[in-house]
Amino acid sequence: MPYEWSDSDGASAPPPGSIVVTSFPSAGLATTVAGHFMIRSLKLTRTGLFEAPEMAPVAVIQGGEVQPPIRAYGNAGLSLVLSEFPPSSGQAMPIAQAIMEGARRRRARMIVCLEGVVPHPSSGEAEEAPPDEGSKASWVVLSHRTADLDRRFLKPPSKLLSDGVIAGVTGALLVNLPPRRDSPWWRSWSAPAR
Repeated sequence: MPYEWSDSDGASAPPPGSIVVTSFPSAGLATTVAGHFMIRSLKLTRTGLFEAPEMAPVAVIQGGEVQPPIRAYGNAGLSLVLSEFPPSSGQAMPIAQAIMEGARRRRARMIVCLEGVVPHPSSGEAEEAPPDEGSKASWVVLSHRTADLDRRFLKPPSKLLSDGVIAGVTGALLVNLPPRRDSPWWRSWSAPAR
């Protein structure tokens, strides 16, 4: 059954060219913590929710208010899709498709996925790195590479993830989002899992 990204009553639509950020827990809770930090620090309001007949019967209580398990927050240039619960493998693809369709309908210019991953160090990398370097580094995965994207996203301390596994909603987005060389809109940012 398909998921649908519905707007909340009275929520204003983001302007064309906005960014969609996804935050689903995977390897640890870093993505959920980062998503909630974005909501608080950017003062994002709830702008939508995801609906499907097979949605988990879970209510999230925040600030005394009931929230659905997958919801969207936003402001004029950003939509954040967040959940505290990792979707099952059967739910990941339909959720990813709803995110892609929602981003297309909202004419977003890119999708950025927060993701926890445990990178596989390349030979010699583990011995050469200072002990705390891994805690400051972030790994980047791009659906396709261009000089412009590399310049934007591969600045130190960010590194290209050369080996690893990304599953769930982010994995489904990465595998299924068609590359658009004229207007790329997929990015994935990863923090080391703790």
